[in-house]
Amino acid sequence: MTAKENNDELNDYIEVIKEAEQQAEDKKKEKSDTDFLKLEEEYKEAIKETEHLKDQLVRNLADTDNLRKRTAKQIEDASKFAVSNFAKDLIEVLENLYLANSNIPEDMLRQDKLLKSIYQGVEMTQKTLVSIFEKYGIKRIYPAIGDVFDHSVHEAVSQVEAKDAAPNTILNVMRAGYVLHDRLLKPAMV
Repeated sequence: MTAKENNDELNDYIEVIKEAEQQAEDKKKEKSDTDFLKLEEEYKEAIKETEHLKDQLVRNLADTDNLRKRTAKQIEDASKFAVSNFAKDLIEVLENLYLANSNIPEDMLRQDKLLKSIYQGVEMTQKTLVSIFEKYGIKRIYPAIGDVFDHSVHEAVSQVEAKDAAPNTILNVMRAGYVLHDRLLKPAMV
């Protein structure tokens, strides 16, 4: 082989290598573009998943906070109103004390020292029970004649038309009502 033939063959070989390198570079670029697109797609999916997880986390935190607030409110209500059944039973005792004292005529109190002493004992017991009720947030509702009827704290036993009274006014009180903090224990019967 001559030097020229060798040179031509070498040039052909170099051309083949250049073409192979170019093809390899093109494939590498193609693969790089494909990898980049694939990575970009994975990145977008990861962003979506992160947003979804963030949304779930925020919702779960809000649910947890709401549950904590509801539980705290239930615990507060339970402690506030735990005495309600007991109070309902004691209300009858207090009302009997009011009834006992209101049914003793004043002229008999002046005449009979024993009756006056019993009256004073019932009155002291009544005042003690009222102060205990107040300590625990129990209040007596005793509407005055002429007050406006309030269905949230009054129970109408009868309805009477009176010319000298405005509609929906209380004309007679049959029994006092009671509330524990803001919860009605017994409505006043009017």
